[in-house]
Amino acid sequence: MTSKIIGIGAALPPLVYEQREIFDELGYDRHFWPIFRDAGIQNRHFAVPLGEIKTLSLQEQQERYRSEAAKLSLTAARDCLNGVLPADLGLIVSAHCTAFGFPGPTLAHFLGKSLGCSPGTYYENIASMGCEAGFPGLKRCWDFFVHTRKPALMVSCELSSCSYYPDNEGCDRENGYELLRSNAIFADAAAAILVGSDDSPRHPVIRDTATLTDPEFEAELGYVWRNGRLRVRLGRRIPDIAAALVSRVLSDV
Repeated sequence: MTSKIIGIGAALPPLVYEQREIFDELGYDRHFWPIFRDAGIQNRHFAVPLGEIKTLSLQEQQERYRSEAAKLSLTAARDCLNGVLPADLGLIVSAHCTAFGFPGPTLAHFLGKSLGCSPGTYYENIASMGCEAGFPGLKRCWDFFVHTRKPALMVSCELSSCSYYPDNEGCDRENGYELLRSNAIFADAAAAILVGSDDSPRHPVIRDTATLTDPEFEAELGYVWRNGRLRVRLGRRIPDIAAALVSRVLSDV
Protein backbone atom coordinates (compact mmCIF):
# COMPACT_ATOMS: atom_id res chain seq x y z
CA MET A 1 0.00 0.00 0.00
CA THR A 2 1.60 3.25 -1.19
CA SER A 3 1.87 6.12 1.30
CA LYS A 4 0.44 9.36 -0.06
CA ILE A 5 -0.76 12.80 0.90
CA ILE A 6 -4.47 12.29 0.27
CA GLY A 7 -5.86 15.50 1.73
CA ILE A 8 -4.92 19.12 2.35
CA GLY A 9 -7.04 21.64 4.25
CA ALA A 10 -6.74 25.25 5.35
CA ALA A 11 -8.69 27.88 7.24
CA LEU A 12 -8.28 31.65 7.58
CA PRO A 13 -9.89 33.99 10.11
CA PRO A 14 -12.56 36.22 8.56
CA LEU A 15 -10.89 39.47 9.67
CA VAL A 16 -8.69 40.87 6.88
CA TYR A 17 -6.58 44.02 7.09
CA GLU A 18 -4.39 45.86 4.63
CA GLN A 19 -0.78 46.54 5.55
CA ARG A 20 -1.43 50.27 5.94
CA GLU A 21 -4.27 49.63 8.39
CA ILE A 22 -2.04 47.39 10.50
CA PHE A 23 0.84 49.85 10.43
CA ASP A 24 -1.35 52.75 11.52
CA GLU A 25 -3.08 50.79 14.29
CA LEU A 26 0.21 49.61 15.79
CA GLY A 27 1.27 53.25 16.07
CA TYR A 28 4.66 53.15 14.39
CA ASP A 29 6.46 56.33 13.32
CA ARG A 30 5.90 57.08 9.63
CA HIS A 31 9.60 56.51 8.89
CA PHE A 32 9.07 52.77 9.47
CA TRP A 33 6.32 52.45 6.83
CA PRO A 34 8.68 51.17 4.07
CA ILE A 35 9.32 48.03 6.13
CA PHE A 36 5.60 47.18 5.98
CA ARG A 37 5.15 48.48 2.44
CA ASP A 38 8.04 46.49 0.99
CA ALA A 39 7.26 43.22 2.79
CA GLY A 40 5.57 41.84 -0.33
CA ILE A 41 2.26 41.51 1.53
CA GLN A 42 -1.00 43.27 0.70
CA ASN A 43 -3.46 41.81 3.20
CA ARG A 44 -3.25 39.72 6.36
CA HIS A 45 -5.83 37.66 8.26
CA PHE A 46 -6.11 38.03 12.05
CA ALA A 47 -8.21 36.11 14.57
CA VAL A 48 -8.12 39.02 17.03
CA PRO A 49 -9.65 42.33 15.86
CA LEU A 50 -6.87 44.74 14.99
CA GLY A 51 -7.97 47.26 17.59
CA GLU A 52 -7.65 44.66 20.38
CA ILE A 53 -4.27 43.12 19.58
CA LYS A 54 -2.29 45.58 21.70
CA THR A 55 -4.71 45.47 24.64
CA LEU A 56 -4.79 41.75 25.52
CA SER A 57 -3.09 40.50 28.67
CA LEU A 58 -1.11 37.25 28.55
CA GLN A 59 -4.09 35.42 30.05
CA GLU A 60 -6.46 36.91 27.49
CA GLN A 61 -4.10 35.98 24.66
CA GLN A 62 -4.20 32.32 25.74
CA GLU A 63 -7.99 32.32 26.11
CA ARG A 64 -8.45 33.94 22.71
CA TYR A 65 -6.06 31.46 21.13
CA ARG A 66 -8.01 28.55 22.57
CA SER A 67 -11.35 29.73 21.20
CA GLU A 68 -10.12 30.87 17.79
CA ALA A 69 -7.66 28.05 17.17
CA ALA A 70 -10.36 25.51 17.99
CA LYS A 71 -12.63 26.89 15.26
CA LEU A 72 -9.95 27.33 12.61
CA SER A 73 -8.28 23.97 13.24
CA LEU A 74 -11.58 22.11 13.09
CA THR A 75 -12.43 23.80 9.79
CA ALA A 76 -9.04 22.94 8.32
CA ALA A 77 -9.32 19.32 9.53
CA ARG A 78 -12.76 18.85 8.01
CA ASP A 79 -11.57 20.41 4.77
CA CYS A 80 -8.72 17.91 4.72
CA LEU A 81 -10.48 14.58 5.32
CA ASN A 82 -11.43 14.11 1.67
CA GLY A 83 -14.02 11.44 2.33
CA VAL A 84 -12.11 9.65 5.08
CA LEU A 85 -14.35 9.02 8.08
CA PRO A 86 -13.14 10.50 11.38
CA ALA A 87 -13.72 7.12 13.02
CA ASP A 88 -11.11 5.63 10.68
CA LEU A 89 -8.33 8.03 11.69
CA GLY A 90 -5.56 6.32 13.61
CA LEU A 91 -3.62 9.41 14.69
CA ILE A 92 -4.10 13.17 15.06
CA VAL A 93 -1.05 15.41 15.48
CA SER A 94 -1.43 19.08 16.44
CA ALA A 95 1.24 21.78 16.39
CA HIS A 96 1.43 25.37 17.60
CA CYS A 97 3.83 27.80 19.25
CA THR A 98 2.17 31.24 19.23
CA ALA A 99 0.20 30.53 22.43
CA PHE A 100 -0.40 27.93 25.10
CA GLY A 101 -4.20 27.90 25.13
CA PHE A 102 -4.25 24.08 25.04
CA PRO A 103 -1.93 23.05 27.91
CA GLY A 104 -3.71 19.70 28.12
CA PRO A 105 -5.87 18.15 26.87
CA THR A 106 -4.19 19.23 23.65
CA LEU A 107 -5.55 20.72 20.46
CA ALA A 108 -5.32 17.24 18.95
CA HIS A 109 -7.61 15.87 21.69
CA PHE A 110 -10.10 18.68 21.02
CA LEU A 111 -10.14 17.81 17.31
CA GLY A 112 -10.66 14.12 18.01
CA LYS A 113 -13.65 14.84 20.23
CA SER A 114 -15.16 17.38 17.82
CA LEU A 115 -14.71 15.18 14.76
CA GLY A 116 -16.08 12.08 16.50
CA CYS A 117 -12.97 9.92 16.32
CA SER A 118 -12.65 6.41 17.68
CA PRO A 119 -11.64 5.96 21.35
CA GLY A 120 -8.60 4.11 20.03
CA THR A 121 -7.23 7.13 18.14
CA TYR A 122 -3.72 8.22 19.08
CA TYR A 123 -2.99 11.89 19.88
CA GLU A 124 0.25 13.83 19.81
CA ASN A 125 1.10 17.52 20.19
CA ILE A 126 4.19 19.34 18.88
CA ALA A 127 4.85 22.57 20.76
CA SER A 128 7.43 25.35 20.44
CA MET A 129 8.63 24.47 16.92
CA GLY A 130 6.82 27.20 14.97
CA CYS A 131 7.01 27.02 11.17
CA GLU A 132 9.23 23.96 11.46
CA ALA A 133 6.53 21.85 13.13
CA GLY A 134 4.77 20.96 9.90
CA PHE A 135 7.60 18.75 8.71
CA PRO A 136 8.08 16.56 11.80
CA GLY A 137 4.27 16.38 11.99
CA LEU A 138 4.10 15.06 8.44
CA LYS A 139 6.94 12.65 9.17
CA ARG A 140 5.14 11.35 12.27
CA CYS A 141 1.95 10.81 10.26
CA TRP A 142 3.88 8.98 7.56
CA ASP A 143 5.67 6.74 10.08
CA PHE A 144 2.35 5.92 11.75
CA PHE A 145 0.64 5.08 8.47
CA VAL A 146 3.51 2.85 7.32
CA HIS A 147 3.33 0.91 10.58
CA THR A 148 -0.46 0.71 11.07
CA ARG A 149 -2.00 1.39 7.63
CA LYS A 150 -4.43 3.79 9.32
CA PRO A 151 -4.84 7.37 8.02
CA ALA A 152 -3.07 10.05 10.07
CA LEU A 153 -4.04 13.72 10.32
CA MET A 154 -1.72 16.66 11.07
CA VAL A 155 -3.10 20.12 11.96
CA SER A 156 -1.00 23.21 12.61
CA CYS A 157 -2.50 26.48 13.84
CA GLU A 158 -0.52 29.66 14.48
CA LEU A 159 -2.22 32.87 15.59
CA SER A 160 0.33 35.65 15.70
CA SER A 161 -2.35 38.10 16.79
CA CYS A 162 -2.40 36.18 20.09
CA SER A 163 1.31 36.72 20.77
CA TYR A 164 1.77 40.46 20.28
CA TYR A 165 4.66 41.85 22.31
CA PRO A 166 4.62 45.60 23.17
CA ASP A 167 7.06 47.34 20.84
CA ASN A 168 6.95 50.89 22.24
CA GLU A 169 6.22 52.36 18.80
CA GLY A 170 9.24 50.87 17.07
CA CYS A 171 11.82 52.11 19.56
CA ASP A 172 12.98 48.58 20.41
CA ARG A 173 16.08 48.26 18.23
CA GLU A 174 17.13 44.85 19.50
CA ASN A 175 18.42 42.51 16.80
CA GLY A 176 17.78 44.98 14.01
CA TYR A 177 14.24 45.98 15.01
CA GLU A 178 13.10 42.36 15.05
CA LEU A 179 9.74 43.16 16.69
CA LEU A 180 8.97 45.74 14.03
CA ARG A 181 9.93 43.35 11.24
CA SER A 182 7.89 40.49 12.71
CA ASN A 183 4.85 42.73 13.07
CA ALA A 184 5.18 43.52 9.37
CA ILE A 185 4.88 39.93 8.11
CA PHE A 186 3.21 37.41 10.44
CA ALA A 187 -0.51 36.59 10.44
CA ASP A 188 -2.99 33.83 11.43
CA ALA A 189 -4.13 30.56 9.83
CA ALA A 190 -4.63 26.83 10.29
CA ALA A 191 -3.50 24.12 7.88
CA ALA A 192 -4.00 20.37 7.77
CA ILE A 193 -2.60 17.39 5.90
CA LEU A 194 -3.81 13.79 5.72
CA VAL A 195 -1.51 10.84 5.10
CA GLY A 196 -3.02 7.61 3.81
CA SER A 197 -3.47 5.72 0.56
CA ASP A 198 -5.90 5.81 -2.36
CA ASP A 199 -6.08 5.31 -6.13
CA SER A 200 -6.09 8.97 -7.15
CA PRO A 201 -3.20 9.89 -9.49
CA ARG A 202 -3.54 13.49 -8.28
CA HIS A 203 -2.27 12.72 -4.79
CA PRO A 204 1.52 12.81 -4.30
CA VAL A 205 3.36 9.71 -3.14
CA ILE A 206 5.69 10.02 -0.15
CA ARG A 207 8.95 8.33 -1.18
CA ASP A 208 11.31 9.55 1.49
CA THR A 209 12.14 12.48 3.76
CA ALA A 210 15.30 14.31 4.77
CA THR A 211 16.12 16.92 7.36
CA LEU A 212 19.04 19.11 8.35
CA THR A 213 19.54 20.90 11.66
CA ASP A 214 22.41 23.34 12.10
CA PRO A 215 22.67 24.49 15.74
CA GLU A 216 24.81 27.42 14.67
CA PHE A 217 21.64 29.30 13.76
CA GLU A 218 19.37 28.31 16.66
CA ALA A 219 19.19 31.90 17.98
CA GLU A 220 18.05 33.35 14.65
CA LEU A 221 14.36 32.44 14.87
CA GLY A 222 11.96 31.53 17.67
CA TYR A 223 10.64 32.91 20.94
CA VAL A 224 12.08 33.92 24.30
CA TRP A 225 10.27 34.75 27.53
CA ARG A 226 10.56 38.45 28.35
CA ASN A 227 8.63 40.29 31.07
CA GLY A 228 6.14 37.43 31.33
CA ARG A 229 5.36 37.31 27.60
CA LEU A 230 6.55 35.57 24.47
CA ARG A 231 8.93 37.80 22.50
CA VAL A 232 9.81 36.83 18.95
CA ARG A 233 13.33 36.27 17.65
CA LEU A 234 13.74 37.14 13.98
CA GLY A 235 17.26 37.44 12.62
CA ARG A 236 17.80 39.61 9.58
CA ARG A 237 19.81 36.80 7.94
CA ILE A 238 16.88 34.34 7.89
CA PRO A 239 16.23 34.51 4.09
CA ASP A 240 19.89 33.79 3.28
CA ILE A 241 20.26 31.13 5.97
CA ALA A 242 17.08 29.32 4.87
CA ALA A 243 18.16 29.26 1.23
CA ALA A 244 21.59 27.88 2.12
CA LEU A 245 20.21 25.15 4.41
CA VAL A 246 17.59 24.06 1.88
CA SER A 247 20.30 23.73 -0.76
CA ARG A 248 22.36 21.58 1.59
CA VAL A 249 19.55 19.18 2.45
CA LEU A 250 18.33 18.87 -1.15
CA SER A 251 21.80 17.91 -2.26
CA ASP A 252 21.53 14.83 -0.03
CA VAL A 253 18.08 13.69 -1.17
